[in-house]
Amino acid sequence: QPTNSFQLVLRGDDYVLPTGEGTIGFFYQEMNWSATDTNDVAATGFGDGQGNSVILESSLTSDLHTVLNNTYIWFNADLTPTDPDPDPAGVPVPASGLLLALGLLAVAASRRLRR
Repeated sequence: QPTNSFQLVLRGDDYVLPTGEGTIGFFYQEMNWSATDTNDVAATGFGDGQGNSVILESSLTSDLHTVLNNTYIWFNADLTPTDPDPDPAGVPVPASGLLLALGLLAVAASRRLRR
């Protein structure tokens, strides 16, 4: 029997939100189901019980499980999706060059000390 790995994150109003995140988060790791006993397809999303809902793009397809694998999406309390962080790694490119230069200096210094 296939199993699914899914996590829901809810944050309070007092939580400081990082860039690209919201108060409601859906995280899908492994969605291993692929077939149903019916001709119906699943939709992925949520609603507030008052007629307001959000359905993820690519929902209502027969291969939805492959679309969801290793995916996450953040929403605000008003059900609007957040814009993803354009730099999720958080390491600016200039800092990468500086780290490389420091690493090369450290290697050169250690070789010099060995002599």
